[in-house]
Order: sequence, then C-alpha cells, then structure tokens
Amino acid sequence: MTIVKYAPISKKHVMDSTPQNIQDAFIVKTNVGAFMPTGVRANKAESPVYTVFIAELQAIQMEAPSANNTRLLHLTQMSMKRRRIKMSKNNEKVYINNAIHTYMTNKICLEFTDKMNPAAPINYANLHARGDDVREDGSKVRSNIGVFLRDFSNGKGDKSRYAEANIAPSQARLIFDFAKETMFQYLSREIFSSSKIFGNTDHEGRATMVIFRISREQADQSSGEVKKYPWTVEINSGTAVKITNSNGSAYAKGGTFQSKTRVTASLSDQDFYTAFAEIVAYIEVWEVTFGAKLLREGRILLDAAIAKHVEEQALNPKPLKQQYSAPPQSSPQSFQGQQGMTLEQARAVTVNFGRDRGKTLGHLESENLDGMKWFLTANSSNDQLKSAVNTILTHQQKVAG
Repeated sequence: MTIVKYAPISKKHVMDSTPQNIQDAFIVKTNVGAFMPTGVRANKAESPVYTVFIAELQAIQMEAPSANNTRLLHLTQMSMKRRRIKMSKNNEKVYINNAIHTYMTNKICLEFTDKMNPAAPINYANLHARGDDVREDGSKVRSNIGVFLRDFSNGKGDKSRYAEANIAPSQARLIFDFAKETMFQYLSREIFSSSKIFGNTDHEGRATMVIFRISREQADQSSGEVKKYPWTVEINSGTAVKITNSNGSAYAKGGTFQSKTRVTASLSDQDFYTAFAEIVAYIEVWEVTFGAKLLREGRILLDAAIAKHVEEQALNPKPLKQQYSAPPQSSPQSFQGQQGMTLEQARAVTVNFGRDRGKTLGHLESENLDGMKWFLTANSSNDQLKSAVNTILTHQQKVAG
C-alpha cells in the first residue's frame, strides 16, 4: 500500500507519493489503527487541506473509476463535515477524533477540539493563523480551540440542545491562569466572557452571534453551602443586528441579541483544572511541532527578501539626501537691526522675562548696555525684543564707530 503524507504549507500541500486508489490515499494502516493524512481537519470549513484533498481523490476516481472508489469518495466528502470522522475499511470502523479533552455526564457533553492552523510563512512570527490568510471561498483562516457543548437532559438526537464557540490559543492560556488563581483562593467571579457576531445578514440585517462565558461561584447564593460543581461554562447562541464599520470590522447593535440556544455545563474544580491543563499542554506541543517548520520556512523567505533588497540597493543606489544645515544664529557681535523699527520704538520695548522684567530697553541702554547682548542668545520666543535689542546695539555701534 502506498503511504501518503500531507503537510500544510500555506495554501499548497505536498504529496510525497501518488496513491493508486482512494483507500490507499485516505487511510494509512498501522499496528495501532488508521490515521488521516497530516493536516486534514474534521471540519471542512476549518481545513485548508480539505479542498485540495478532495480534488486529488476526484482525480484518482477519474483515472481509476470503480464503484468502490465512488462510494469512498462520497463517504469522504460527507464525513469530513463532521467533527468526529467515521470511516470503514474491510468492515472495520475507524474513528478519527480531534478532541483535546471531553467532559461527559449523563446529561452534558463538553468537548474542546483542535481547530488550530499555522500562520502562512510570510507571517511566520505569528505562529497561529490570525485571519490574514484567505481560502479560495473567501473565508479567513484562523487558529482556534473549538468548544462544543451538548445538553442531553431532554433526550438525545433532536431533543438535545447544542451550541459551539471558539477561543484563541492565547485565550485558553489566559483562562487557565485565571482559573488557577480563582480556585486556589476560593473566589467567585467571571473569569472569561466573549461575544462574536459573524456571517452574512438576513433580510432583517441580523447575523449569527455567540456569547461564551466561564464563571466560578464558590457557594450557593440561597443556602450558602459550598458548591461541589462551582464552575459554569455557558454558550448562548442566537442572532443580533450586525453593524459593519468602514474598516470592515463588525459589532452587534446594543439590545438586539435574541437567544436561540443556551447551553450550560457545571464542573468541579478538578474537572475544570484538568480540562484546561490538557488544552494548554496540547497547544504547547502543537506550537513546537508546527512552529519549528514554520519558523524555518519564514526565515528562509525573510533572508531571501533581505538579500534581494540589498542586491537592488547595490545595483540602483539612491542619491544621498542633502543634509540640512541650520542658518547661522545671531551672535552678540552681529548687530543688524530690524527694518521698519525706529530707535525710539526699540527703546520703548518692555522686557517681559528675567530679572529685568518690566524695564524698557531704553532704561537698560543707559544702565547696562553690554548686558543687553544677553537677550540675543536668551531662550525666548520674543522676536520683537531681540529685534529691538539689535536695533539699539546697531545704533550704538554706529555712534562708537
């Protein structure tokens, strides 16, 4: 059997060898089970590999048409839409699960899943995709931890209630840090809250909105007893009027949110700590795994861009900019009066700073002529005073000469 490896590199994906049939392309059989090609996500909307992968399977079907290949292709397209992918080969059921942590009771299922994507090599320092990359369908590529919450208290299937939200890897770390501080000090507070509005609007201008909250309540408010399950995880999904700014960002108009599905889960301190300890540990492993390759690719691009820039500068040197030279400042020996100011007008100017404040220049002329030269170099914005001093000193120079 041909083993196929897929590794996401921006929007292009490299296949090590050409598979001979869809079974070989989709399932790699080992001693411990079957695994999907590297980089394939369970949710088509979150998988940059999905479109390329399906296209390759379709090409295989065209080259080697068969009923079995057609069936597997259809099964692949349908099952890739689910979070947990179920496939079969040789009457064996294979489950590929991207859940990082699952908290399950007889009424609640809370699951945190891997929806992380590496940044493009040109944004390698980000590590995680932040919406700068765009898929062929126009959707933005982001790196998230998926939060899926289902309530079975009214029954399974159509009777259950389901909601989902996303948090960034950095937010998962923040929640874990706040959680440790909160539970170790037996505090009651909301440690995380986010609201996001997204998607297209309907005829009323409403779009999907999700509110995600995590809080801890140490004791019951009515009885005062310490709670066994103090943590509450809540996902409230509904719609709100979407307002789009000129820069493309969007927000929900205040007071327009209408809830459709609200699901909550209660967890003990141990359960909550375990969940986010595993999430943060997984994020760290993911970043080392994808980050090392991404950093190498990004630095190669950066070094190449720098080398190209240096080469272009050497071939086409830019002329040096003419350096600015400040005009020479007036010195006490340069006595040039301001045109249009008479000697009488100059002597009538009053000093408005320093120890001679309030005195006229005529008074200072008779009292300390040499001391007037100080005004020419003083840190003052009174140009009229300096011009008047220049006029008087120019007059005295002429008289003395």
